[in-house]
Amino acid sequence: MSTFGKPSTSRQLRHPGARSRDHGIDKIEGERRKETTWLPIPAANYGTERNHGLESYEYILDHAARKLRRCKGPEEFSDFVEAEAAKRNWFNDLVPREGHTTPQKMRRKVKKPIDRLTTTFAPWLSDWAYWSKISVDPTPDLKRIRTAFINTTVKLLDRERHVLGVAFHADTDDPHFDTIASRQDGLGGRIGAHGLKLVGPWTVAVDRQIAAGAKISSFKRERYEANMAKFRHRYGETAIPLDIALSRALDSVALQVIPELESYRASYAERVPSLEEQHIKAQIEHHKAALEKLNQQLEFKSIPSQDNQIKNTDLQKT
Repeated sequence: MSTFGKPSTSRQLRHPGARSRDHGIDKIEGERRKETTWLPIPAANYGTERNHGLESYEYILDHAARKLRRCKGPEEFSDFVEAEAAKRNWFNDLVPREGHTTPQKMRRKVKKPIDRLTTTFAPWLSDWAYWSKISVDPTPDLKRIRTAFINTTVKLLDRERHVLGVAFHADTDDPHFDTIASRQDGLGGRIGAHGLKLVGPWTVAVDRQIAAGAKISSFKRERYEANMAKFRHRYGETAIPLDIALSRALDSVALQVIPELESYRASYAERVPSLEEQHIKAQIEHHKAALEKLNQQLEFKSIPSQDNQIKNTDLQKT
């Protein structure tokens, strides 16, 4: 999966700090939201997530020194992102002005100067990280994957965004990287276009299943192909969505670093049909619970209130 967001509030800006207090609070609240849905109804087949035993961390990208600097304190990265948002919330623009023959430079504000790109481990990499710790420490291999992935990310975002830093989140089923970037340079200049070329987390997930050789439903494949066709129609036949490029890059370097990962990927591909079936059953159970909840609300509203019963009795007497 891969997601994209444009944080604006202090809480949102501080969230990518994997060890920060705000991230911890958001984590707890997010887990609570998973337990219920809109009505609210207990979420079907919801269970506790696996503990990979990995350490979360953050890196700030020092462009002048051309190297990554690991954050020390748990709030350092969040403080950094919040400060960068305040620093990069403007740019110089050329605007036609009355009385001038040429456009004049004007300072413009940017409400959401920070971009956050999230790229998760593929399910098979998460499986490997979880099970390999029984016999071997996965940290060295994961460090090699991290370094190669960050370098690739910087290259993919070249001329599109200024990469500011990367945070690794290990406190979830599928650990993920949060890449923090900005279109503004903090000096009045800006690069790239208003939006990044993305297709969304669902399409990224299905792209991984197809790459793994999994058998997916015809409905899922048709929806995937339709999403990709819309993207190519908009950006060109050879264009590759950025979120898919990032996930493919992470998966590729992981396979290079960990050759035995291929067996984990094949095992995951075999499980996909049963996972689809479980997902459909969970949806059915959810809809059943939603229908029961709505019926209860309908029954409650159809029962006349005591006041109405008294009024109706009085009318009958008259």
